[in-house]
Formats: sequence, C-alpha cells, structure tokens
Amino acid sequence: MKRKNKIKRTNCRCEKCRHGCTVLTGYLLPDDLPRYLEAAPPAAGDSLFRWAEKNLLASQGAEVCRHGPDGFETFRVPSLVPATRENGHCVHYHDGLCAVHTGSPTGCAMFNACAIGAKAAKQDALANALQSGLAAFWGADATTPAGTLYKEIWRHLWDTGHRRENVTELAAEYRAGVVE
Repeated sequence: MKRKNKIKRTNCRCEKCRHGCTVLTGYLLPDDLPRYLEAAPPAAGDSLFRWAEKNLLASQGAEVCRHGPDGFETFRVPSLVPATRENGHCVHYHDGLCAVHTGSPTGCAMFNACAIGAKAAKQDALANALQSGLAAFWGADATTPAGTLYKEIWRHLWDTGHRRENVTELAAEYRAGVVE
C-alpha cells in the first residue's frame, strides 16, 4: 500500500508521543514487514512464525465506519501490531526509547500524539486513508509477497492465541493519556 498525503516520520519524544509505546502500540501495514524484520531480526534458528510470536500480535484492529448499502456500518480492520510485555509496554520500548525506531511500523512512525490544528487534521486524514487501504487489502485476493506474508502471520498469530483483543479499552486509555 502506497502512502498518499505523506507526513514526515515522527521523531518526537514528548510524554504524549511516548504514551502509545506504553499503552497502545501502533499498527503495521504489509509494506512495513521487511523494514520491521530488518530492525528486529529473528534470532538464530527462529522460524519466521516464532519470530512473529515474540514480536507481533494479531489485533482485531481499529473500528472503522463506512457507508454501505444499508447506511453506515462499522467493522474492524485486522492488523498486526508490535507485541507487548506484561506491563503493556511495547516489546521494543526500553528506557523511554524505541529500539526499532528506524524500522518502526507506520502506526507508530507517522503520527504525533502532540499534533494540533492542521497537522492533527492531516494525520487524521492519513489514518483514515491507511485504515481504508488496509480494509481493502483484506478484501483483495491478489496481494504482494509482503501482503501474503502479512495475512499468513496474522492468521498464525490469531490461531495460536497471540492476540490483541481489548482494542476498544486500550484506545480509550490511550486517548485519556494524550488529552490535555
């Protein structure tokens, strides 16, 4: 999925922007997988699925709304997200820094929680476009090699119980932490 309406990668380290690392990790797009694998490579002898079990969760995904034949309908967009430790922090978040910053997922890399005004509006529009693209990706049969891998990993993680199921509650906790 190509990103339209690009926003420069975030490098903010303010408390609001780090809040997501401790509460609700961002999401990966299929094209993020190669860069993420490079930033957090598998340990010697680990299969790709074993690596995924250590580094990712299959998420129910964000709840989105679209206009359908019967009016507005809501649904979730399945997505891969970085795994979390027992305390809820991202597995790559250490001492206030991201260990995979250069290869971090789009859902982490492209959004500043501290954005206001036009920048926040641009981020919201980008988030909506990316979620719409991810939803369309799940409905498409033909995918890229990274897209095929994304679907295989998501299904493996979901089927083996490596899940992020409490998205609604975590999203509310995240929002509460970034509201002034």
